[in-house]
Amino acid sequence: MASFTTGFDGLGRQVRKYVYAKTRNAVKEKLDEARKKHAEGLPMSSGKQTVTDFLDRWLREVAEPNVSPKTFQTYSYLVNNYLSPGLGSIALAKLSPQQVQHFLNALSAKRLSSTTVKHCRDCLRAALNVAMRWNLLVRNPAGLAKLPRRVRRKPQVFNSSQARQFMRLIQGHRLEALFLVTLCTGMREAEVLGLGLDDLDLDGQRLRIRGSLQRVDGKLELVSTKTEESQRSVLLPTLVVAALRAHLARREQERAIAGDDWEESGRVFVTRRGTYLDARNMLRDYYKLRDGSELPAIRFHDLRHSAASLLHAAGVPSQAIRKLLGHASVRTTQEVYSHVTTDLESAAADKMDAILSAEISA
Repeated sequence: MASFTTGFDGLGRQVRKYVYAKTRNAVKEKLDEARKKHAEGLPMSSGKQTVTDFLDRWLREVAEPNVSPKTFQTYSYLVNNYLSPGLGSIALAKLSPQQVQHFLNALSAKRLSSTTVKHCRDCLRAALNVAMRWNLLVRNPAGLAKLPRRVRRKPQVFNSSQARQFMRLIQGHRLEALFLVTLCTGMREAEVLGLGLDDLDLDGQRLRIRGSLQRVDGKLELVSTKTEESQRSVLLPTLVVAALRAHLARREQERAIAGDDWEESGRVFVTRRGTYLDARNMLRDYYKLRDGSELPAIRFHDLRHSAASLLHAAGVPSQAIRKLLGHASVRTTQEVYSHVTTDLESAAADKMDAILSAEISA
């Protein structure tokens, strides 16, 4: 056994670090290593703190005060349902990339979606970055583990003909403007439901996206947007402005009919009593319309993908689409919408015909 003084506690008493080994030479090597780590400010954990101990503390002291309620709820779910059951009993100081890799592979083998596996890795990596800042780890094992091969789901989208058919389908529906805004601007579900009356500037043909409506602990709440890039101003097509004006007029009629039962929430899209519109009720209307038509069975979220694909097919630069959608980087935009639509393929073929035909004629 060997030891050395690492400092003093709050009562002025020496704090000592002890190392153990089977031989004198081995213990000397451990002592030298421990002294070096102490001098460099690196962790010398005794290994008593488990991964679960640390993750619980990270959730309380770091995640909860600094992320949105929805993100905190997601982190808590991942920790309680995957990270702690899979890695929680391991001593934090002994957690290795190999163990994290085995954990991720096991999740994938259970046919957990590649997105959920990635979220588990990202959550663990974020937590262990804090462990490094707190000098509890020298390196981040989650950052060194590789995600199992991810099969990205190719979004189903409307082409231009189907988008026009969808517009005819929703015409006259109470939520026509909501569906049209989503299709034309690519707003996220929570963003369009959280859109406030004071976010509209119809004379200037703009709307601002500043928050989102999310269900947190079973209750609908307005929260700030996901990132700074998600807060944005969007220029509206004339047809969307017209639809929003008609919607606001209908909203005023519903307010008059509701009378004293009206509860003003300040949102553009509300129930017939003025309260927050639950996504589940909105989606019920959307799927009823969709399923009664001959349109492709795309998800509501795919209206956002459709907006990007239609603009991409029209030759709009990725940087402009990134700003419209509120992506953090143009790389995200390019990765998500790297598929080529039929419209764009046809345009490319037509252009090649024109180029080569001109060359042959010459």
